[in-house]
Amino acid sequence: MSEEEKFILKLESEASEQNAFFAFFYEEDNQDNEHIKTNKDGLIRFACFLLRIAFNHSPKRSESNDNIFPIDQSYSLPQSGVLIHYIKLINQKKSDYADFVNDEKETWKDKAFIVGCIGIVILFIISGFVGIFTILKWIL
Repeated sequence: MSEEEKFILKLESEASEQNAFFAFFYEEDNQDNEHIKTNKDGLIRFACFLLRIAFNHSPKRSESNDNIFPIDQSYSLPQSGVLIHYIKLINQKKSDYADFVNDEKETWKDKAFIVGCIGIVILFIISGFVGIFTILKWIL
């Protein structure tokens, strides 16, 4: 048994499996308010799960893919708004993955907004020149 596994087992022994809970939540009317509700035991048990994956000691793997680790839902709250079923371990750096995660695509509304703003600025500039020339004609 490795040092990492001994450490993980020691941590797990300190966290009660019956009292542990860990769940992901979000508010439907406020998607920016996604959060985790947990107690200390749940946090320790979830941390042990993540450590097992990180140190490649996790016995639970998906049958279809070695890089997918199903999340034990036994200590998740049933009224949780979000159920995350697995963790997928990837072999990429953050900088390589950042472009893939940014999935905000520009829509026609975004393009129309930019064209509209530029059009208004051009209209103001033309109106300003017309106004200045009109004032100069009056004076002269």
